[in-house]
Amino acid sequence: MEDLIIEQHPDYEKLNSNLLKESEGVIYDWSDITYVRGKMSEWHICGKYIDVIKEWAKTLIPPVKGMIPRIIDAWYARYDYGNHALVHNHGDMYASFVYYVKTPEGSSPIVFPDENETVEAKEGNLLLFPGHINHYVPENKCDSRVIVAGNINLFKVISNI
Repeated sequence: MEDLIIEQHPDYEKLNSNLLKESEGVIYDWSDITYVRGKMSEWHICGKYIDVIKEWAKTLIPPVKGMIPRIIDAWYARYDYGNHALVHNHGDMYASFVYYVKTPEGSSPIVFPDENETVEAKEGNLLLFPGHINHYVPENKCDSRVIVAGNINLFKVISNI
């Protein structure tokens, strides 16, 4: 995967309302101990609505012959005023994604410094990008910027035919 892909979910307003409710029941036990300097859930969150995002993200992966995309992990993150994410990448993951659940005025973009690219945080948008690309989130200028993020790898299709 070489390019950034941005898609807006067709029913994002209803979906985001449900995601926000779902995220309220999540324990943010990884807060400030990863590259996210804000509230972060554990890595392997499952739920009715976050699973909708994970399944949708897989469908946005460009086809690769003989391979299928699989979600490796996904999590919620909440950025309040002054929160940010340090420069990092997702190593050998084929693709990473961020879905914007809530982006009040003052929500920080995601920045890809090596690509000289900045992508606005927009509710309902899912951004898919190669996992090896460095990125960060500058200091947030509002409360309650909520995202779902995750990683996808490709696996060989094994056939017994």
